[in-house]
Amino acid sequence: MRVLISVLALTALSGCSKITALQQSVAEIDNQNDSLRAELARFERQYYQVQLEEMKANKISQELMLLRIEEQLVQLSGNVNESHARLSEINQKTGELTAQLREKAQKDSLKVTLANAERRDMFDLGVKDVQLGNHSQAISTFTAFIEAYPDAAEKGDAIYWIAESQLALKKYDDAEKQLKMYIKEYKEGSFFCTAIYKLGVVYDKKEDTVRRDALWDELKSRCPNSKETKLVKGKK
Repeated sequence: MRVLISVLALTALSGCSKITALQQSVAEIDNQNDSLRAELARFERQYYQVQLEEMKANKISQELMLLRIEEQLVQLSGNVNESHARLSEINQKTGELTAQLREKAQKDSLKVTLANAERRDMFDLGVKDVQLGNHSQAISTFTAFIEAYPDAAEKGDAIYWIAESQLALKKYDDAEKQLKMYIKEYKEGSFFCTAIYKLGVVYDKKEDTVRRDALWDELKSRCPNSKETKLVKGKK
């Protein structure tokens, strides 16, 4: 009887543990849903703000067009005195609307300038991490940079610096993957010759001399005057 009670007690405890774990999972899912809803709301607000600004700009443009049409009609009017007064009023209104459009253009230009500065600061921070030897942090920074700015002009360089940091951390498989990506996608990139050389270094570390030598032979063919080719010739 005591054994049966013990078994039932253990079963109950096990069931309670599962329920507790399930409750924790549900709570985590609820938290994730709350975060997603908040993020969605933020994107919706940004979208509506953009739509509102575009509608405002379109409205101003339409008003300017109507004023110009009215100006032409007034000029065709036979009443000279009334025409002069109305034309003066139209010119004043046109000037006000033009000033509003100019102000909006300046604000839009400022937004672009600030966004570019923010992007460049993030990239420079990653480069500084590499220079200071903070390679794990550099990988995180450049990975976040690529996610935030997938079309940035610095994307190729970010990929290279990720590979450089992975090589420094002896993560050779990861470095190989990034270097191959760079070589394939950025044949005109500033680190193209260096990437070929570093991929050869990866193969050297992995003791794959066949692929290393084949790659360094390709380096000599594609980048004959590069400093990396001179390094390879020195090693030979």
